[in-house]
Amino acid sequence: MSGWLSRLWARASAWLEAGTKASRARQAPTEDEDLAPWGPESVAVLPTEDSIDLHHFRPRDIPSVVDAYLQSAHEHGFSEVRIIHGRGKGVQRSVVAKVLARHRLVESFGPGVGAAGMGATVARLRRLRSSKTETSRAF
Repeated sequence: MSGWLSRLWARASAWLEAGTKASRARQAPTEDEDLAPWGPESVAVLPTEDSIDLHHFRPRDIPSVVDAYLQSAHEHGFSEVRIIHGRGKGVQRSVVAKVLARHRLVESFGPGVGAAGMGATVARLRRLRSSKTETSRAF
């Protein structure tokens, strides 16, 4: 095998080996294991921003991704968020609209502004009062 092909095969074997070990052990890998950086155990934590691009997610995951994003955006204090679903045939847009229509944190939503309006939906989030604030006002 040529040099680059043997290196590729070694990394793929390490990744498969790591996945097999992790599934057998059902625990996080130890520090001394040499795992490929894109293995099944690597998790990326992304900061919450005022917009999310759904192009990177599988269509079947869109409802749960949007729900989790809305929860996180609300916790971070955003009052308005933009959900980028793309223009296309409108399938993702309708899925996003269904999630937003029944979500307790969403006050209102509509198409984005400008040229990208058809490819994004803007949602205004509710300001939920905490029970501590309500009780302190009552006394």
